[in-house]
Amino acid sequence: MASSLLRDYVDGKNMVLLALSGKSASGKDAVARGVQGAFPELSWAALTFGEAIKNEGRRVVAAMAAQRDKAAAVDAIVADLGVSGDEAAAIVDLLWTSVRAGELTTDLRHPLVRPALQRWGQWRVRADAGYWLERAAQRLASLQHAAHSVVLTDMRMPWEADWARREGFLLVRLDVPEAIRRRRVTSRDGAMLTPDVERDATETALDDYAGFDLRLDNSGDVEPVLAAIGSALVERWPRSSRMDTSHS
Repeated sequence: MASSLLRDYVDGKNMVLLALSGKSASGKDAVARGVQGAFPELSWAALTFGEAIKNEGRRVVAAMAAQRDKAAAVDAIVADLGVSGDEAAAIVDLLWTSVRAGELTTDLRHPLVRPALQRWGQWRVRADAGYWLERAAQRLASLQHAAHSVVLTDMRMPWEADWARREGFLLVRLDVPEAIRRRRVTSRDGAMLTPDVERDATETALDDYAGFDLRLDNSGDVEPVLAAIGSALVERWPRSSRMDTSHS
């Protein structure tokens, strides 16, 4: 069985590494859950580039909530996170009203969060191209130490994909037509995919990336997608020579 083959390999202290890419509402999280459910023996752990960005976003919101005026909030963000005054002022201008009204809290559930985090992430990369990769590498090393298999669900930029390839991840692109993704976002979030979000580099930078191991249509039934990924994982992490072939 496929799960038995993978479990046998991981028992030898090797890890299965899966990286998923796709535009908003392409079903990355659902596919990740499906793969984890298909191979529960592999002690899966999640890795995202976005978690580090969200953690900094929470600190930004907390700084604004704790201050009485914009200038003090800017100073607090600069002191805590080391960004420039101009960058801190821009993010404060974008989010201040929503934070002070109590509409935006550190749970980051608000329509302004996505564009704000996109902007924040790009500022960090302009200052240090490896900023987010370093944080992902630290998290991956921790998971490796704990012998987890890892699924990465928010690979959006070429340098992220290149890093994942170097680390040995199986790279999978999930393709879904725009009309279907728009319906999913409306159903899921009660929101719309705006042109600004759709044109953002985090949505388009991997459209023509040549390094994916698989490109799969995820516009309908997820089962064929899970089957294709499962087969590719088994091919990448083959049967151990120590395993009894009579159980295949």
